[in-house]
Amino acid sequence: MSHLAYTYLSVGKLVECEILDSQVLEIRIRIQGIGHPDTLTSMSNLAHAYGNLGKWTEAEIMGTQVLEMYTRILGKEHPYTLTSMSILAQAYGNLGKWMEAEMMGTQVLEMRTRILGKEHPYTLTSMSSLAHAYGNLGKWTEAEMMGTQVLEMYTRILGKEHPYTLTSMSILAQAYGNLGKWTEAEMIGTQALEMRARLLGKEHPYTLTSMSILAQAYGNLGKWTEAEIMGTQVLEMRTRILGKEHPDTLTSMDNLAQAYGNLGKWTEAEMMGTQVLEMRTRILGKEHPDTLISMSILARAYGNLGKWTEAKMLATQVLEMYTRILGKEHPYILTSMSILAQAYGSLGKWTEAEMMETQVLEMRTRILGKEHPYTLTSMSILAQAYGNLGKWTEAEMMGTQVLEMRTRILGKEHPYTLTSMSILAQAYENLGKWTEAEMMGTQVLEMRTRILGKEHPDTLTSISSLAQAYGNLGKWTKAEMMGTQALEVRTRILGKEHPYTLTSMSILTQAYGNLGKWMEAEMMGTQVLEMRTRILGKEHPDTLTSISSLAQAYGNLGKWTEAEMMGTQVLEMRTRILGKEHPDTLTSMDDLAQAYGNLGKWTEAEMMGTQVLEMRTRILGKEHPYTLTSMSNLSHAEEGNLCLKVLCKEMRVAGTSVQRKGSKVMKYDDQ
Repeated sequence: MSHLAYTYLSVGKLVECEILDSQVLEIRIRIQGIGHPDTLTSMSNLAHAYGNLGKWTEAEIMGTQVLEMYTRILGKEHPYTLTSMSILAQAYGNLGKWMEAEMMGTQVLEMRTRILGKEHPYTLTSMSSLAHAYGNLGKWTEAEMMGTQVLEMYTRILGKEHPYTLTSMSILAQAYGNLGKWTEAEMIGTQALEMRARLLGKEHPYTLTSMSILAQAYGNLGKWTEAEIMGTQVLEMRTRILGKEHPDTLTSMDNLAQAYGNLGKWTEAEMMGTQVLEMRTRILGKEHPDTLISMSILARAYGNLGKWTEAKMLATQVLEMYTRILGKEHPYILTSMSILAQAYGSLGKWTEAEMMETQVLEMRTRILGKEHPYTLTSMSILAQAYGNLGKWTEAEMMGTQVLEMRTRILGKEHPYTLTSMSILAQAYENLGKWTEAEMMGTQVLEMRTRILGKEHPDTLTSISSLAQAYGNLGKWTKAEMMGTQALEVRTRILGKEHPYTLTSMSILTQAYGNLGKWMEAEMMGTQVLEMRTRILGKEHPDTLTSISSLAQAYGNLGKWTEAEMMGTQVLEMRTRILGKEHPDTLTSMDDLAQAYGNLGKWTEAEMMGTQVLEMRTRILGKEHPYTLTSMSNLSHAEEGNLCLKVLCKEMRVAGTSVQRKGSKVMKYDDQ
């Protein structure tokens, strides 16, 4: 019966294996007694069966009991005792007790090497298990080194198609994936899947593990459709074979949620992520590392859906628990910090985003290396933070560096490379390099449309960004057409109140203003401001942008008093929230100077215009388009003020009084 149970295990019939192992144990206890070595072997086998079925608490309880009895009866260095230690170490690993797993695994490896020899299959099994423990603890280089060593020895001793050899290939594929060696992970993962499917069958649990690892490799490589297809297939088979609440099934759900997120299927990602989190919390516990991974994935889904407050709350919770459980420098902690930094950025807390991502970048560079894909992600996020904070030169420098490295490491058409191009195009636009921004934006849009599809959220971002570039270059009809297209698709796909949809409305408002469609600009600007105030809050930077745009619309419509009032309000808020030298604050000063000029307050217009020009020249450079706009506006203010003085002098000479009248000053949209 015991041999048959092992056969069941080998062919992946895990339930039948558990049933038979339970029967054997009951009979041996009744006939041979609880302390007989054969009985202990049956207990050890059943603990192993529990582990395979995802009954990790039961595996730990029985494994602990077996180890204590083996140690007392056979001695601490007996091979059976070492086997029970190995099984218990696996139980620790499955339960998220990764430090305990590493400690026990190291102890077993040392004793097996000394007692059985360094090339005994059991010794190699210990090396393989320890490599897995290293991977869980974020010791990815050690995992790769040991995994490579084990694979070489297994291949030489047992043959390249032995199941243990294939297991070591899978572990090494995971190590490659963690280290950012995604092409190598795909190659070895494909090889392991082909052999396991042929030798074990396409529905064996180990084959499904290989499929899951390969799906992850696809996702990392930007092959998101392939990742979704394979992930869906694995989830269906694991649900049918292992059950819907088996930990491996939950892992498949998590992986598929990530695939949905990458493909822009953010609602599906949120739904599946919520389901997985509930099940992992109930089955594994709220502090199990896998549960925290689910929380991180759900936080990312919230962020994509514009639920930035929820994303921040969940990411903060994950960060606190990860830090307490895994230590402050585990790669998973750095991922949660990065997600939190993105949430800060989305919420307009740009200084906090910069501070946190700077910290993440320093640690990732030190721990993972400067060219690891995760390090490049931190550089990309930090470049965005620089852009938001008005540090446009720094944003351009870092964006250029990231783009070069991602192109070289990931390839020029990887979605992450395209993200870097998009961020750099934004930096060009901010710096007034509008032709370069248009050229790069056009290139990104073409590639994203071809690779991701015309309705992927990243593609829509490119359409929206290019519309802005057209507006800056005076191609206002094109800007309106493209902005209208982005708004229609985003409204349909993301919903009319998603922050990205509101961004499209804001860009279209600017296009209307440039085209002289001032009533349409006022109507849409009013609508955007109301929604942003309600959804993002009245002091969010995007809300302030809407106030600024609406003030410009008022100015164009001759509602100069309203323009002055709103412009004064936004200047005060931007000065307080963003700082007095932030480019957006300077834009508000310039707009208010124009409002003063329109109202005939030419002295105030000249004073403020002079101040803006000095600051823009110092901060942006004397040839930046915004600086040139300030020069032109100041010239108008000076002319108006001079005319007023001359007129006053003439009227005094004539003995009559003068009434100041406003005359409309040329409108420049530099936002």
